[in-house]
Amino acid sequence: MLHLAQAAPSAPAQAQRSTAAAKPGTGSQQPTPAARTAPPAKGAKVEVAAAAKTNARVAAASQAQFPEDAWWMEPGDNADGSQQQQQQQQLQLPAGMRIPGAPPACTADVVRGMSWGVATAAYQIEGAYNVNKGPSIWDTFVDMPGKIKGGGTGKVAIEHYTRFPADYQLMQQMGVNVHRFSFSWPRIVAGGQGSAVNEAGIAFYHKLIDEMVANGITPVATMYHWDLPQVLQDRYGGWLNEQVVKDFAFYADMLFARFGSKIKYWVTINEPASICDHGYKNGIYAPGVKADKSSLYKCGHNVLLAHAAAVKVYRDKYRSQGAKIGFSTNLVWAEPLTDKPEDKQAAQNKLDREFGWIVDPLFTGRYPASMRGALGDELPKFTEEQKALLKGSIDFIGINIYTARWVWHNSDKPFGWRESSRKDGVPIGDQGGATWLYNAPFAMGNVLRYVGEKYNKAETWITEFGTGITGENTWTGSQVLNDSYRTNFYSGYINSACEAIKTYKLNVPMIFAWSLWDNFEWAEGYEVRYGMVHVDFASQERKIKQSGYWWSKHFFTQGKKLAR
Repeated sequence: MLHLAQAAPSAPAQAQRSTAAAKPGTGSQQPTPAARTAPPAKGAKVEVAAAAKTNARVAAASQAQFPEDAWWMEPGDNADGSQQQQQQQQLQLPAGMRIPGAPPACTADVVRGMSWGVATAAYQIEGAYNVNKGPSIWDTFVDMPGKIKGGGTGKVAIEHYTRFPADYQLMQQMGVNVHRFSFSWPRIVAGGQGSAVNEAGIAFYHKLIDEMVANGITPVATMYHWDLPQVLQDRYGGWLNEQVVKDFAFYADMLFARFGSKIKYWVTINEPASICDHGYKNGIYAPGVKADKSSLYKCGHNVLLAHAAAVKVYRDKYRSQGAKIGFSTNLVWAEPLTDKPEDKQAAQNKLDREFGWIVDPLFTGRYPASMRGALGDELPKFTEEQKALLKGSIDFIGINIYTARWVWHNSDKPFGWRESSRKDGVPIGDQGGATWLYNAPFAMGNVLRYVGEKYNKAETWITEFGTGITGENTWTGSQVLNDSYRTNFYSGYINSACEAIKTYKLNVPMIFAWSLWDNFEWAEGYEVRYGMVHVDFASQERKIKQSGYWWSKHFFTQGKKLAR
């Protein structure tokens, strides 16, 4: 999942004077920014008091739209079939817990026409870091002093490597029928081309997939979620060297050959912007490289070519398997600070740099024009052959969307924009656990509309969205299950998605929540929790939180099963 560097460009002068801290809410939905509901007059400033009043009014109205249910539906009471009744019989609400209603825009026809799943990543949940597996760059990175909050590592994580049978039984009880998981590259093959296949790792993933299927869960497999084999980083610098393209294609070939009969949905690479920005430029992620922007764009270039090479392998050798192949990228939605043309262009420039940088080549074979103009020869160029391989290389585009920022024109910046989480001192939404994450539900609907309009209603999956809660890692007792802030976060974002899908007739068949379990959260370690299932990291006990019951009732048990 996405984590942003804490440092951010400063806000406009009036916002800079504000020192008010964002306070996480406990139950209200976040309002759509004024720019969406009532655009200000050109050049006008919205006063802090007026904005706060508007926010309170909209929040109150939103709360009224999401009433709490007084009880969990009893078996046979308006249930839709025996399977749903069975799932509901298995889930008993803890005493005193109440479940909010479904988002109003998510009517039965929308919910039942889509699939709803959960997403995870191997290094964050598996543990068993040295069991039938070579070292990854994250195995090395977590041992560097000061890199992970609290000194946590993924060496044990939540022990999914040994606990997966019980984990999938719990998922079945919740009604989860789609799991986006990831293979650990160094558990499959620890080196590059010509390296021996790790048969023990192959056997583990066969057991894992078989257990999913036995519990009625369709696997969606991510090939690469950040755990590059350390040997490839040591040998040639990892994603900064074009050799990684050939090695990734070799790895993908193994996955198709060994698992293609069981996997019908593939995501090649997760969040290249996070890989490159944080891993090979500012160094806050593995492998911890701090370099200039030329390295950043070289990394992104190689990630795109690696994806294209993997797809070519599939289409040349394994097309008869009949799978869909996608690509998952992330962005922070850019909301113009005003309706001035220069602020709208600034927002577009941010979207080009953080989203179009990766997505445009998959549709057009070229980087965005704004990036080419701003960077010139610093931006790598695709050959004609590479353009042909990239263009049309996805069956669906996956989007990880967590938050948004206000954006305005600033000619002093290379791409012509600055951004802030505040407008006139008012946060864009409540802060959710991590310093970079603000509850901005309008972001999901806006990005879905944007992708639909720009890429001709291409098939689009939300491959991640979710939130932490400030202080949740210190909660004890029954409090750990009462994550109403997370439930309402999900409600707002999903409501925004349903509105966009219905209004603009978008092709969005799949939405994944991040995450099913509390787990190792990269640089945040175990300081921030994102799960709808609480994990006691000492005992490894799992308990469903309110958000998990809410997802189970309104989405997991109601949605369309993804065909296997």
